[in-house]
Amino acid sequence: MSLTRLPSFRLHYNLNNSCSIIHLIIFIHFFFIPICHPLSFSMNRFDHSATNIIYEGDAAPNSGVIELNTPSYCRVGRATYAEPLHLWEGSLASDFTSNFSFTVDTLNSTSFADGFAFFLAPVHYPIPPNSNGPDLGLFNATTRFSSQNQLVTVEFDTHYNPEFGIDPAPGPHIGITNKTISSVVHANWDPFLYSGKEGRARITYNAATNNLSVFCTYDDSNAGNYSISLLIDLKKSLPEWVTIGFSSSTGLLFERHIIRSWEFISSELRRTYYDGEFHLPLFRWVWHLYLEGNLLDAADERLEMDFDQNEMECLLIVGLWCTHLHPRERPKAGQVIKFLQLEAPLPKLPHIMPEYPMRQPQQQPQTDSS
Repeated sequence: MSLTRLPSFRLHYNLNNSCSIIHLIIFIHFFFIPICHPLSFSMNRFDHSATNIIYEGDAAPNSGVIELNTPSYCRVGRATYAEPLHLWEGSLASDFTSNFSFTVDTLNSTSFADGFAFFLAPVHYPIPPNSNGPDLGLFNATTRFSSQNQLVTVEFDTHYNPEFGIDPAPGPHIGITNKTISSVVHANWDPFLYSGKEGRARITYNAATNNLSVFCTYDDSNAGNYSISLLIDLKKSLPEWVTIGFSSSTGLLFERHIIRSWEFISSELRRTYYDGEFHLPLFRWVWHLYLEGNLLDAADERLEMDFDQNEMECLLIVGLWCTHLHPRERPKAGQVIKFLQLEAPLPKLPHIMPEYPMRQPQQQPQTDSS
């Protein structure tokens, strides 16, 4: 482990005050300050006047909901959030939660198709040509099984397509796809049973554990609960910036796909380090090293210990002091300058790490459906 964002940092006795302060600010920046702002919104109604949703294909707002497609043959529709999501950068990744309510209406027919999906894709990812039917407006015959796709979806697939060899189970299902059209994990689902009824879905991603999970429920029946999860590193499947939204399609059979509400929240991108079974924010990891007497292990490995150890220790200790839980206990600018120029003895830090607020670690999920 190393402070990889400080690859060539060294303090020297002859640094002027400005440089010392700049270096400390840089150090504290990587302790506490996230790289980007989170994405957050909540919409319980969709109108033509709103500019935060982009509609493509058949998709359009109608009486406060999103009609993703015209209930007719071979149609495609898509609705995406106008602002992109900054999903990851370097070793940093974002958690997110997407909650939405929806309705699939089979129009009182026992023959219907094809479904809709919540998806993450490259910004400005277009609707592919010939992407109706089983491709849900996201793939086509050329791209269905390409490992080069940068596309992750949670699909609500209403029709079994054995002729294409794309479905993991002989029947409708809720599934998670990674790059290709076939679900990696899935749960059997009966859209006809819940036709016209409102379902609610929650999709969450934990960047520390790489757990992407889906929970779907219908309020009128305990049997209408569906849950799946997948261990997936989204940094390996998606670009740093992504578009999020919904896509649907019909083929030789059709149905209605309606989005009734949508809320989304992502976390700030933060660096974490692995310590046994737990992922730690950077400042906690440095605190652990300090308490273990191994503080210099926080220095970038690429420096190959080619630095003045007293100067590096000074930098790290002052940095920890500046992250004190109580702002009044943090050093003033004049004190920082003296410490960084080694004109004053190092502060004595507590031998117990301050009790910063911290989420409890989560258990590792299963990689198949439940």
